[in-house]
Amino acid sequence: MSSPANNAINVSVDTSISWNAVSGAFGYFLLVGTTPGGRDLVDRINVGDTTAYKPPQGLPENTLIYVKVTIDFQNDFDMTCPTRKFTTGLACDHFVYPVDDFYKCDIDNDNIEEFNINLTTLNSKLIGNQTELTVTYHNAGGDLIDFSPGTQFVVNQRTIRARVTNIEGCYKETSFKLTLLSPPIASIIEDVIECESFTLPPIEGDSNYFTGIRGSGNQLRSGDKITSTQTIFIYAVRADCSDESSFDVTIDSFFCQEPEEEITFDFPFFFTPNGDGINEFWHFIIPEEKKRATLKTIDIFDRYGNLLARLGPESQGWDGNFKGRPQPSSDYWFQAISVNKKEIRGHFSLKR
Repeated sequence: MSSPANNAINVSVDTSISWNAVSGAFGYFLLVGTTPGGRDLVDRINVGDTTAYKPPQGLPENTLIYVKVTIDFQNDFDMTCPTRKFTTGLACDHFVYPVDDFYKCDIDNDNIEEFNINLTTLNSKLIGNQTELTVTYHNAGGDLIDFSPGTQFVVNQRTIRARVTNIEGCYKETSFKLTLLSPPIASIIEDVIECESFTLPPIEGDSNYFTGIRGSGNQLRSGDKITSTQTIFIYAVRADCSDESSFDVTIDSFFCQEPEEEITFDFPFFFTPNGDGINEFWHFIIPEEKKRATLKTIDIFDRYGNLLARLGPESQGWDGNFKGRPQPSSDYWFQAISVNKKEIRGHFSLKR
């Protein structure tokens, strides 16, 4: 047993009984009584794998207390430690208020950080508006420690016992933990495009959705529907560390439209602008069964790549002239652009 010390006197009736952890232990059993081997105060309670226990009803005043700890090895024989004893003092008439555990982000993941807890503020929380009390700090074993800023270094986790003592020397204790946490990592979601709405998916516990940077704006939750185009921020906080990511939600009804039907275009292979009134113009004419198929433009080039004509949807076609001069019989090339931005290239012949 590490605390109270063996044969200690004037021990607070509100003290916690603690012992050192044993390698390979599955758990611990505790006996506390007013006689050697007695169990009238704590009857072989199974405390699991914790190494401290505070009797909820406290301990009797001015009483010799006997404590026995048994180690449970699960798959081996139990081992009982030697009985320890201590004597309690009078019950104190003051209070010590519990405080929350402290957490700090281990920024560089080296498992050691300094907490820099303000003792004036902490002492005030422990004693409230009570007077003529002294606050001291002790390690898990009950030894007095210097807990001022500059000494509050922690490796992974540290238990601190705060002792509040009155002018008669009677004290009460509470304990709190200093725990290091690894830096958080905000969840990552890729940009999304939806036609009507996007449902926010579940994300890790340290991460939350917000409409503004660093936890500003409105907080959103998994399952909320986003119905307008916007940037969503994912902000993760753990102790005094944070991380942030963001993604864009684009709501566009066009995304829901079915793709246009694949259309095959047929173009004339030749035309004969010779003045006989037959096949005088070259142009694409939409077949009756393809009334929906339209072209935006058709550009016509000679064999040297010179643009000779640009035909629109309402044009009657190319008449074989360039700047009013008839072009010779030859092959010519065209490039057509459809309404769904499909590009069609080909060639045809001019015959006179």
